[in-house]
Amino acid sequence: MKIDKLREKLLECLGGPWPEPCKLRPLIRETIPKDGYRIESLTYEVEPGDRVPAMLLVPNGIDASHPAPAVAVWHQHNGEWHLGKSEPAGLAGNPMHHTGVALVKEGYVVLCPDALCFEERQSKRLRGGNFERF
Repeated sequence: MKIDKLREKLLECLGGPWPEPCKLRPLIRETIPKDGYRIESLTYEVEPGDRVPAMLLVPNGIDASHPAPAVAVWHQHNGEWHLGKSEPAGLAGNPMHHTGVALVKEGYVVLCPDALCFEERQSKRLRGGNFERF
């Protein structure tokens, strides 16, 4: 199968063409100072009208004129729907899963978003595992 046909078939199987990219339009809700870094609670847009809550961990001294490498860290999926971004950001859950904190202390900027169905990204009607049925 030629690559163009494969790409076309893959898009068909995934439900059609990818949505057009939109501007992120980040909104910082709160800044939490920590020892050696800060946590910025924020949201960003992934599709028009659909915002993802996240925690951004930034080492002290890092800004636009002093950049650092960055990494995204997702939380575990263990049926603990109340835990999302807050666990890798070190604000909740098992300290063994505070991965974002370990990385920010090594000098990385770390984005910890909520996956769909977790923490702040739960529907009022379909909470937790009920959302996964679809």
